[in-house]
Amino acid sequence: MDEQPGVRLCNRKDVLLHFRKTVKTPHRIQPSRAVVCAMDSVIYVVVPGMSRRKSVFRLRQRVGKYRLERRAERTPLWEKFHATDTVMGVPVVLRIPERQLVTRAFLDQFREDSAQIAGVEHPGILQLRDASLVDGRLLISSTPGLESLQERLTRRVSVETAVRLCDQLLDTMVSVHRQRVVHGNLHSDNLILFADGTLRVAGFALSRALTQSARRCRGFTPRLDPVEVGLAPDSIRWDTHCAARICYRLLVGRELEEACEGTISLNAARRIPVSTLRWLERATSAQQRGTYHDAGALQRSWQRVRGETLRLAGASGKRPRTRPRLRLRAA
Repeated sequence: MDEQPGVRLCNRKDVLLHFRKTVKTPHRIQPSRAVVCAMDSVIYVVVPGMSRRKSVFRLRQRVGKYRLERRAERTPLWEKFHATDTVMGVPVVLRIPERQLVTRAFLDQFREDSAQIAGVEHPGILQLRDASLVDGRLLISSTPGLESLQERLTRRVSVETAVRLCDQLLDTMVSVHRQRVVHGNLHSDNLILFADGTLRVAGFALSRALTQSARRCRGFTPRLDPVEVGLAPDSIRWDTHCAARICYRLLVGRELEEACEGTISLNAARRIPVSTLRWLERATSAQQRGTYHDAGALQRSWQRVRGETLRLAGASGKRPRTRPRLRLRAA
């Protein structure tokens, strides 16, 4: 495995089990002695003793017209900061890919995707604010949100909230697929929640370029490979499959792989009707991959089970009636 920097920790035991099955060499690695980080569709496992480079950026540093306020996360391919645009005086989220990634092919793919998504007008798309090259580094800024969907899923999500988020996600992807635009790397980290309750899809212009660069790197284990489910990468069908997986996580409350290893929890079976569970199984199954060719077909099938899902959630959410207490009058 090549030397790569590792930064963010997540699900050490589960990732190491998957890493051992794939690489078949580091069986001696213990969960407490390895660093695991996830970026987009790629999981990186760094064995102790491997060199980890320090970041070249410091807090309160000026990079171009931006002042770095707080580091959000760091991956082997890029760094993410909460920064301030010193010209406009507004807070932004700044993504800085690694210098070696900023090649001519990377920039060509980035320009092509930026031009495509700029022609799609929808409130559910988080457009880029600015992109500039400073000393050979690409600085990409966007509007900051309240939190990502991945962070929101660490807390309990009601059925009503899950249905509302599924509606917003599918409505956005339908508008995007009508313009034949592909996201290529749709997951919960690229879904940003705002204070007004809206959900916006981010990473349209950057995801495909970063994913293609990650595929060319050695030593990286993909968390979800399109070839494993029989789909072509960077395709509309792959976007549809990823959107169905996000709906599964919202409604069931567990990841698809966790639910396949065991049965669905009793709480999820009570709050979700059988028709919705069958729809989720059909939308995420590898054998049924040709059923929904785009997000429009997935949304039409979702509308058939959406009403029953809300009705069951409303019935299960009512509190049981209790007998009124008898008050004795004084004689």
